[in-house]
Amino acid sequence: MMRYFKSIFVLATFFSLFTEQASAQGINNLWTLGYSENYQNYGGSNINFINNSPDTSRAFREIDMRITSANICDSAGQLLFCTNGFDVSDLNGQAMPNGHGLHGSSSTTTWASSGNQSLQGCIILPNPGNLNQYYIIHEAEDLWVILNPDGAVFFPEDLYFSIVDMSLNAGLGDVINKNTILLHDTIAKGQITACKHANGRDWWVIIPSFRDSVYHKYLLSPNGFQLMNSQQIGIRDYTSGQGSFSPDGNYYAYFSWFSGLEVFNFDRCSGNFSNPQLVVPVDTMQTGWGMAFSPDSKKIYVSTGFFIHQFDLNAPSLSTSNRVVAIWDGYYEGFVSTMFGLLQLAPDGKIYISTGNSTHYLHCIENPDIIGIGCNLVQRAVQVPTWYYNSLPNHPNYFLGSVTNSVCDSITGIAGQMVLNDVLSIYPNPVIQGNLISIEYPTLSGSGGIIVLLDINGKILTEEKLPPWSQVAIIKIPQTVNGLLVLRILSEKFETSSRVVVTKE
Repeated sequence: MMRYFKSIFVLATFFSLFTEQASAQGINNLWTLGYSENYQNYGGSNINFINNSPDTSRAFREIDMRITSANICDSAGQLLFCTNGFDVSDLNGQAMPNGHGLHGSSSTTTWASSGNQSLQGCIILPNPGNLNQYYIIHEAEDLWVILNPDGAVFFPEDLYFSIVDMSLNAGLGDVINKNTILLHDTIAKGQITACKHANGRDWWVIIPSFRDSVYHKYLLSPNGFQLMNSQQIGIRDYTSGQGSFSPDGNYYAYFSWFSGLEVFNFDRCSGNFSNPQLVVPVDTMQTGWGMAFSPDSKKIYVSTGFFIHQFDLNAPSLSTSNRVVAIWDGYYEGFVSTMFGLLQLAPDGKIYISTGNSTHYLHCIENPDIIGIGCNLVQRAVQVPTWYYNSLPNHPNYFLGSVTNSVCDSITGIAGQMVLNDVLSIYPNPVIQGNLISIEYPTLSGSGGIIVLLDINGKILTEEKLPPWSQVAIIKIPQTVNGLLVLRILSEKFETSSRVVVTKE
């Protein structure tokens, strides 16, 4: 009992010392929106969650971020690069070397001024074998198809990857591998999603097929991409929409107004979907395309333009759990409506919703884990400095760790590369000063936790706040330290520490 009270006291002390100054964990911390033009209402906007709330600012970028949008930061929340699916921009808003013309198809010329026009048309994933490199998985819009009900639209025939190396160009990055074809097949327009493998290191990348219910599944490991299988399941049709994995990785869902909402269980070990659940129609509006999971992975929110629906995965029936939690209030900015568009779970644990048109506003679901209207959707909760158009970033859960005792956990026993201390693992260890380390720990609860790096005298070198759904943190070792360091993680659920050995070049 005494040890319990001591732990609570230590935890409270750490939270009181660090909560005000600790930054929210980076990687997905910055959202890049807006246009390349830089006058009046045009221009780029940033939304920064570094202090666990949306801080907006104007930004200059040479590229538009209209529909396809992806970006990634370092562990401190500093932007590394962003892309609109056609071009790659560095942290200064300038074109990255070799970053122009991703995939190089005819549509690159057609849409070059505004970027790829697919919802979730690209995604950025860390290279599991190199902490300085990142994969961009992207598609080409090169097949003109006349459809009903979507009309005539471009569809992709090829899926590509490109690699960014942030150790080059004085730390501003360079595209070292561009437009390598990963898949030659007619695939769905957008909806590129990813989820951590059960080993907590590798990535599942899911690519829906075109006009049928087939899902191509690639595993990204230190050895690169491998096509594991193509699974046919459910009733997916050819319409576009938004897809997502739940934060815990146990579910996958997508929504489009034509196909409806479809939800699968997901096995992070095998990569297989199971137990398809379908809701058609969600409502009678036959419009809308946005969806997102709640932080606790048990609620799904769907946008149909005029309405926001909530579904409860704990309910006996997904269809009967359908609740309307918000109705568009009819507000226009000038002549442009501020309806409900794309949805994205943010680092602050809230879900933000685009307006579906070029406006200054985002809506916000303040308490997405709450059933019913208690989730508290606030319309036009955030105003950004410039117009933006549906450019919410395509961020997977970068902080998902391994599945405990999984038969697929293939990396926890690698000697000399990982330190294990009950619940904490660190890689690489030893680490060269100034480099990055990856730390894995159990799922946090409540308000999350704190990660602290100290020297052997107890001096704090770095500290960060960790989000509640996190299992992985990436921090940079200071360039000036050497020798033995101590890493501590404190949360409402547990506290633990381990050693980090820092060496010189």
